[in-house]
Amino acid sequence: MLKKIILTVVPLIVVMGLIGYVFFNESDRMETFQEKQEAEFIEQGALVYADKCATCHGTMGKANLCYTTDGQQIGCSGRPLNTPDLLCGDPSPRLAAVEWKSTTEEYIRGITTIGRSEKGMPAYGKEFIYEEERGLSKQQIDDVTDYILNYASRDFACDPPALSIVPWSQQVSDLPAGDPISGEQHFHVTYGCSACHGDPNFEGSSAVGPWSGNFKHLDNRKADYLAADYVYESILNPSEYISPDCPAGPCAGPPSAMPPSFSVRMSQQDLADIMAFLGVDPQQSSGIEIQD
Repeated sequence: MLKKIILTVVPLIVVMGLIGYVFFNESDRMETFQEKQEAEFIEQGALVYADKCATCHGTMGKANLCYTTDGQQIGCSGRPLNTPDLLCGDPSPRLAAVEWKSTTEEYIRGITTIGRSEKGMPAYGKEFIYEEERGLSKQQIDDVTDYILNYASRDFACDPPALSIVPWSQQVSDLPAGDPISGEQHFHVTYGCSACHGDPNFEGSSAVGPWSGNFKHLDNRKADYLAADYVYESILNPSEYISPDCPAGPCAGPPSAMPPSFSVRMSQQDLADIMAFLGVDPQQSSGIEIQD
């Protein structure tokens, strides 16, 4: 009797062990397969982004370096996509500001599909355009959405430090002393200001926005504002006052074409450095209170 029990139980234990082994290994295999597939989707999305999006939103989604299809650098007309204010949280700070009620993923997918003609963003969903060859398939739109969302895990962490908003003072004179050498790096590279405002040393070099070489001479551009007040407010709240003149004619807006996210992306020291590079002295201000 005991022998029969052993002969019955042992095979059962072996079978259960094999089932467990297969189950756990299959789970690992499927997880690896899924990760590989997701990586492939992101890679395909990168190709779509380079072909359709980079001209306006810049390389790596930072809206600081934009090029035509023949390699000529131009000003970036799109907003940055590679930023915590768009990608961190549901809704993210940028989407909460426009009272978006769904997820960031659905926002990116939706805007890519139907566009925003009033903002110059074309539609890419084939069902929304006449030029079918210019459009993207649903899979391509999903892929480029995955690619943009992937910035959040690759380039920054969506944690409280990444989302914290700098407590900007209402007085530009409260900025720390600036370093023009660091400011030059920030102006041309870190924040890509020159893509729209040109090189302050070369008149007429701006492509989209007003020329940066004039920024130190903008006293009374807005009533009672000296140049430092005007530049400070323009960076923190670019739609508060929109310059009347841009290289191609009247400046667009409202809202301003200037990204509104610098108050989240930029430190007070970085702004002080940029102003030092531009020759704008924060201490030479009207004392007026700036609303960010």
